[in-house]
Amino acid sequence: MLELTDPVMKGRAEVRGACGRARSPSRGKPGKGGKCLNQANCPSLTFRSHRDGRSQPRPKPGERKSKAIKRALAQEEGRYHLRDLKRAHAREAKHYVNCPLDYDTKLRLQKAAFDNDIKMTVIIKAAIDQFLRDNGY
Repeated sequence: MLELTDPVMKGRAEVRGACGRARSPSRGKPGKGGKCLNQANCPSLTFRSHRDGRSQPRPKPGERKSKAIKRALAQEEGRYHLRDLKRAHAREAKHYVNCPLDYDTKLRLQKAAFDNDIKMTVIIKAAIDQFLRDNGY
């Protein structure tokens, strides 16, 4: 029978109680068994190695490499797509118009923005949009 302290089985053994439920294995400490996750006192232990054929078969080196390449290409494509989306969004947002204002107009604009708790650019955009709509543009 294999023990938890056996270096070959350390970290590879699945510990089961008589109830059939998994037990928490001791971490390689001799003389200390884990508690049963199902019952407080489980009378017996059975050990089952992951080499019993119950685990999934290991992929071949060629398969592992091809999956890694496919995953890397998909991630790279996703990064490029995200970058393009960010650039398109930045292009849409950056159409600046410089407009010099006299001192009184600037003060009125600042007061209106402060009183209505909005930014001055929002007021300017709304005013330009209203003017263009009224004149048929």
